Amino acid sequence: MPPTIETYDRLTPELVDTWRALVPDRRWSFFSTPEWCQAIWRHFGPTRALRVMVAREDGEPVGLLPVWIRRMNQYGAFLTVAELFGSRRGDYGGPVIREEEGPRPDVFAELWEAALDLDANPGTIIWPNLPAESGYVEALESLLDRRDLTWQRRKGECRIIPLGETLEETMGEWSRNLRKNMRRYDRKLGEEQGEVRLQVFDTAADARVWLPRFFTMHDRRWEEAGSPGTFSEQARRDFTIELAEEIAGDSLHFSALMVGEEPAAYWLGFVSGGYLLGYKTTFNLDLYSYSPGKILIKYLVDEGITRGWKGIDLMQGDYDYKSGFTSEAVTTYTYTVRTRPTAPAYWWLTRGRPLAESAVGGLVFRARGLLHRLRRGRS
Repeated sequence: MPPTIETYDRLTPELVDTWRALVPDRRWSFFSTPEWCQAIWRHFGPTRALRVMVAREDGEPVGLLPVWIRRMNQYGAFLTVAELFGSRRGDYGGPVIREEEGPRPDVFAELWEAALDLDANPGTIIWPNLPAESGYVEALESLLDRRDLTWQRRKGECRIIPLGETLEETMGEWSRNLRKNMRRYDRKLGEEQGEVRLQVFDTAADARVWLPRFFTMHDRRWEEAGSPGTFSEQARRDFTIELAEEIAGDSLHFSALMVGEEPAAYWLGFVSGGYLLGYKTTFNLDLYSYSPGKILIKYLVDEGITRGWKGIDLMQGDYDYKSGFTSEAVTTYTYTVRTRPTAPAYWWLTRGRPLAESAVGGLVFRARGLLHRLRRGRS
């Protein structure tokens, strides 16, 4: 017998407890937790509707799928879509399914069928960054083809640094040039700028004190390139502080490479499935010549070996520095699915926006930077 599906139109405390208990202990699972998703929903709406499907077998929950129906911002042409979990803002979108004996494609398919058939479905559904190694890619694509739906998938990639038993063993897998430079820059930074050490901010109080400094350093790096910083929007700052306070002492990892009493680089991330995830990182541009961001990774490797982490996930983004640390990469797929003959959001996301970005993307980037500088000048 296939599992039965129950659909809820609001998130009760009991449903949150059920959700939390179903989240598997996998590297990518943090972005499927109620803590992440609810914080996203509160700060990046507006929400048109919320539906939560729960799959049950013999009355017991075996799977859950949240569907967030929202109006996108200007970059989404203010169109309405249904996004699963916490939207594309998460680097992974792993299924919330009880997997005592491996993947459950039957449960996965039933949850998807329910999402596709929702009355509130606006015609475009997005599953963000489904890990290829999760065991559900074939099940999803078979279902979409069986339903004769139009869909597109976009490939992503996350680099993973495996941790050995010692720092030297782990660094032995890095490129020879990287190892040489890391040792030299670490020593030079300490000799010329002050004592170098890792400082971990464990508490919500620490997060409240240090996150504003992190935002400033992160935004400066982008502003130097002529673009508004990630945290130039107050909603981004509020979301990050709220989330950090909620998960401090649990899955939050917020740390800095300190030189003397000043931070040279920051790592804002999460611990999930025994891995450290790198959500947002930055470094002091005044110390660029010392490569403080790379030195921070070295210190985090040492910290991770002490704590028993399996590895460090550098997450989405094709940046050259990652290949020096590791050749191990995992693939994700973002699926955009059209469920109605007329679906403006599907056309915009798969055709219109890519065409617009290729035609005037550079102009838009510079215009955003100019507008941001004008706003800063008035503030």
